[in-house]
Amino acid sequence: MSIKHRLDLDAINLRTYASKDWEKRILESYKTIVNDQNREIRLKLQLCKRCFQGGKIAGVGFTQYVCGICSATLVFHNTAVPELCEDCSKTNDLCIQCAAHVDNKMIKEIK
Repeated sequence: MSIKHRLDLDAINLRTYASKDWEKRILESYKTIVNDQNREIRLKLQLCKRCFQGGKIAGVGFTQYVCGICSATLVFHNTAVPELCEDCSKTNDLCIQCAAHVDNKMIKEIK
């Protein structure tokens, strides 16, 4: 097996720094999720922890979608359409984006 290139001390230390930085960002993200530091904002937006932290990639353009509970046809401001309308999301304490409960609780009925 041939070696394509030799790594010098600077290259190794740069890779170590990048690895430590990645670990630091993951741990900070974990703490934010566990402590729910932005709970008030998250609940105002009617999002579960995963959707609040994760975000979505969306295209530009108004897009029609159908609420997964009441079947209302609505228009959203981009292509990352939610699963629910605002009323159904709030009435059932569900994430508007993915329809999970905003506090990860199992529900017994849909209102």
